[in-house]
Amino acid sequence: MMKKLILATLLAVCVGNFSFAQCKETSDPFTNEKMNTYKWKKKVVYYECKSKKTTLEMMFMYAGALNAIISQGAELTFKTANGDVVKCQTISDAAPKVAVAGSVIYTNFSFIMAVSKEDLEKLSASKVVLVRYPDGKGGITDLKLKKGAANAVMQGATCVKAGM
Repeated sequence: MMKKLILATLLAVCVGNFSFAQCKETSDPFTNEKMNTYKWKKKVVYYECKSKKTTLEMMFMYAGALNAIISQGAELTFKTANGDVVKCQTISDAAPKVAVAGSVIYTNFSFIMAVSKEDLEKLSASKVVLVRYPDGKGGITDLKLKKGAANAVMQGATCVKAGM
């Protein structure tokens, strides 16, 4: 009985890990225009390529409840393992989304950025190791990406680049 429980748990974990990332070619339901998308973990990392324009959306979490809007034009900087630096600007305001998990309050901000073809090449060639992004309390924050997120940024860039 215990072996079955362990096997079922391992299977659930493996299936869950494979379902985190999705690379799809779809069509816009209104225009029938071809569109490539990549989604990892409920849009923690999300790419969309449509009309040869690519956007990258990344979600960042802050401890506590924040009530600030981060304005369009904010800069996010990515540093790759091979030393390339990619600078992107947000194309819309990032509004806070406050949530509660148990007794912990946190705020999510989703930054949507335009990504050039050249920057997409850099992001697909090497893993991102560091991101500099706007802090909801003012200033900037540097974040070392964990393996899963670093892989998602690179795999997403590769996915949408293949569909261009």
